[in-house]
Amino acid sequence: MARRQEDAGSQAFLAAGHAGTRARKGEEDCVSLPWLYRAWSEVARLLYPPRCEVCGRDWETAFCDDCLARVEWITAPYCARCNVPFPENQTERHLCSECRRSRSPLLAVRSVGLHARTLREAVLRLKFRNAQLLAPVLARLLFERVLQEADEPDSLPFGEVKALVPAVLHPRRRRWRGFDQAAVITYHLAELWEMPMIQAVTRVKFTRPQIELEPEQRRRNLAGAFKPVPGVSLDEKTVVVVDDVWTTGATLEACARACRLAGADRVYGLTVTRAVPSWHPAAVERLQIAGG
Repeated sequence: MARRQEDAGSQAFLAAGHAGTRARKGEEDCVSLPWLYRAWSEVARLLYPPRCEVCGRDWETAFCDDCLARVEWITAPYCARCNVPFPENQTERHLCSECRRSRSPLLAVRSVGLHARTLREAVLRLKFRNAQLLAPVLARLLFERVLQEADEPDSLPFGEVKALVPAVLHPRRRRWRGFDQAAVITYHLAELWEMPMIQAVTRVKFTRPQIELEPEQRRRNLAGAFKPVPGVSLDEKTVVVVDDVWTTGATLEACARACRLAGADRVYGLTVTRAVPSWHPAAVERLQIAGG
């Protein structure tokens, strides 16, 4: 895969936790960055030497060749709805057992790769180490993921999507972190897709960290956590909810329900990573590392 050039100005500006807004006349409220972002772009190119944002070695792009080679891309065969990969001997396109049982408000979800190795490290560095140079890089990977299967059955309907909606953090957690990783990734994705980013839902319930909970506990934990933003209508649009990680789908599904309440006709999901299935070699590797 060709090397990608990230926008070096995003770290300097976004680290301050700003995300300027503008209103498009006759359209919905959309998130953008103010003119100061452009000025910071030039300054940051001098202040921050190029390096691999995952391993730290000197490199011209966010992922060096070694880290890029360790990405666990999601490729066919996989579930037509939730994108969980199947073992290679399962060649037919079908729904996984979980999707056959569920009544999800999401018509389909796609992820760049598994939450392992390079992508896992990238997401964790973005969220917890403020490595915001990774946001435009991850957004580029999301955009390429959508384009990759645009003409395949069960894909996200590239030409029909009218808006991107970030699965936003609760304001309390956003203040603690200093920024909202889903909103920042969605902003950059919206720029690439030339698509409005609409903050149509808000997180009104401060919940326990999902990592502590089992699947059913996650769903109960997020019940009523998202509400439509008053006065913002999705007006029968086809929208894509964007987040960093899909584990059980509880967060994205709760956000999708709020989008439907806001008037969305069809809701899809897009994440950088998704949980590693138990059969996958990356899951075995994680268990071996955890066990010493």
